Amino acid sequence: MQNINVPSSKRLSFQLAMSNHHEWLAKLYRDKDVMQKIPGGVMDHAQAEEAAKRAINGDYEFGLGYWIASLDNRGPASGYVVLRPFNWDSRFKGIELGYIIDKSFWGHYRDWE
Repeated sequence: MQNINVPSSKRLSFQLAMSNHHEWLAKLYRDKDVMQKIPGGVMDHAQAEEAAKRAINGDYEFGLGYWIASLDNRGPASGYVVLRPFNWDSRFKGIELGYIIDKSFWGHYRDWE
């Protein structure tokens, strides 16, 4: 993978999803509140484990993939942003942009970056 410079601000930083994020990602995917508006909805244990593996082993060419976001430029992970090829419906071409915010951060920050 090439070296990709990811912008950050005083309060927000990003890093690639790595193996140390696996447990946190799987927990998000099993949370019914977090997943209520996500296509496919809440996942069982096996589905969450597989989705976390896909996130960590994502396609990071040209900056695509799963980017873990942290508020205040310090742990813990507060959510993630995904940029990936939209390739599951041949009628559409493009990039999917999505995000999930950890429930423990809901309602805590209302400023725009």
